[in-house]
Amino acid sequence: MKLDKEDYETQARRLLIFLDPKKSKLRPFLALFGIKNYILLKNKDLINNNPSVKWYLNQLTKAGISENYWGVRRQLKRMAKLGIFTERKVFRLVDNSTHFHKRLTRIQLSEFYLNENVYLSLYHTLTTIFKTDSLSSLLQRKDLNKSLSN
Repeated sequence: MKLDKEDYETQARRLLIFLDPKKSKLRPFLALFGIKNYILLKNKDLINNNPSVKWYLNQLTKAGISENYWGVRRQLKRMAKLGIFTERKVFRLVDNSTHFHKRLTRIQLSEFYLNENVYLSLYHTLTTIFKTDSLSSLLQRKDLNKSLSN
């Protein structure tokens, strides 16, 4: 059953198990960046804020967490299947110019948006996992990778 259809206590319990850093070091960070993207979108900050796999990968790189594209993509799809994220297929135009011809190519991408029904329980679960009072202080840190080991 998807998380967004369940009550708060069940969501929190299942999230705590699913996002356990002992099972996957990557999932708590992806959830944290999902919350970051959710807040940015709520504040109408839409510039360069397309939550594709590449966006999440860039956020992980900035935080000092190295992962490969396919590992991040697999975890995001798994989280979408569980109901933490909503996966949307979008088409983008990319420059595919050659030396002599200017052309654009249309490609299909997946974007992963945080499911609004899971936000509150996810927020409280992540504060428990990262052992902090506020997630905003975590998002400002450059050494985010060390926050789980404390």
